[in-house]
Amino acid sequence: MISNTNVLLIGATGFIGKVTLGMLLERMEVQKVYILIRPKVTSKRIDGAKIANIRERFQQLKQNPCLQSKACQKAFAEGRVIPIAGDLSKERLGICKDDYERLTMENSDTSSSHDSIDAVTHIINLAADVGFDQTLLEAIENNVDTALNVFALAKKCKFLINFVHCSTAYVAPTSAAEREVGNIKEELHESSTCFSSYGDADAIYTLIKKKGLTKLEEEKLLKSAARPSIVSVSLHYPAPGWTDSRTAVNGPVLLFAEGFLHTNIGNEGSLYDIIPCDYVADCLINAVLARCDVRKVKVIHITAGKENCVDNASFIETMEDFWNPRKRKAFILRPFYRSNKLDLNKSISLDQKRLLRLKRILVLTRKEHLANKLEKIVPLLQKTADVHAPFQFYRYDFISGQSIHDFEPTFNPVDYAHLICQGIHYYLLRHSEDSPDNPKPKYRLSQHMKSRSRL
Repeated sequence: MISNTNVLLIGATGFIGKVTLGMLLERMEVQKVYILIRPKVTSKRIDGAKIANIRERFQQLKQNPCLQSKACQKAFAEGRVIPIAGDLSKERLGICKDDYERLTMENSDTSSSHDSIDAVTHIINLAADVGFDQTLLEAIENNVDTALNVFALAKKCKFLINFVHCSTAYVAPTSAAEREVGNIKEELHESSTCFSSYGDADAIYTLIKKKGLTKLEEEKLLKSAARPSIVSVSLHYPAPGWTDSRTAVNGPVLLFAEGFLHTNIGNEGSLYDIIPCDYVADCLINAVLARCDVRKVKVIHITAGKENCVDNASFIETMEDFWNPRKRKAFILRPFYRSNKLDLNKSISLDQKRLLRLKRILVLTRKEHLANKLEKIVPLLQKTADVHAPFQFYRYDFISGQSIHDFEPTFNPVDYAHLICQGIHYYLLRHSEDSPDNPKPKYRLSQHMKSRSRL
């Protein structure tokens, strides 16, 4: 019999991972949280060589805004958050022998209750490469192989109660001709037609190093998944609008806000299924702590749903209103969007030429630092358009067994679009919340989340 709840959180240093860790530590029933940290080269040196240090990364993580609540700081002080050195690409996740035995209790006496004190009982796997422009070979190495290594560890955990693997809602196969993708249910989908000739998922996997594998095949091999849609700023935790991510929808919005991108990637009929990162974390925690048969498949959508999506026109209007240059001091790189009647590639080309002209001016005025920044941004504009087009030209209808209104009863997609702008303005562009030049906020970002009944 096991009484402890010890969670292994993989991907804790990522955007959603930090929020998930903070919210986990707010849960009274959670005793320990193990976090897998991949060692990285640091500036410290031993015998003239740079060394890898997970302690330094752990100390940096502890300073994150997501982890400053009393519950989080108490957990750190009591040693209930335990960093484990590991590498998902390696066998046994690169975990040392003692840590591996501590987590799995693989060789323990199951009749001893003492053995279960430190054992992992729940696993949340958030580790993935979130880049939209990977090759298939990169996708298999960064997402599928690593996920299977985590799954192998899970099978060794003697006291495991539940395991949740985070995938993506966009595993549903689509064709280039489709713009409406309806009735996407919470179930394992059939393999896409481009892989059908290779057989089932196991057969496909044997060819992966030559042919590549998608997240869809990853799910079919793992037989377990939670699927979020497009994740952006927090709604409540650790504060409204909090973000430290420049990926997903935050990327194009940030380029627009800085006056680099003036091209609308999408059309008036597009619907954006964008959800708060703390909603994702809440759903993952609720799913992993639920008592269920770990051997059975359960797929959940963590999405806004068609009725709670913001349409392209409203999203663009919100951004233009938030960063409206008429309400602020004039500057060269001012935000604005061109008409949708202009071809997307032609509009991107105009943006690139505009930045190149400005770069030449900066070089002539000896502002090399700014010139180098613009040089990096020029190719990023086309890349942004290419990788976000599938998400911003389509209309997805995710059928879910839960509603975002269970997390926030008053959720409104247009208000949330405004919060995205506000969060990016303050947390990524580093503008002071109290500056008189700022647009009038709908939320006070300094208002931290009050205790929720579910925590």
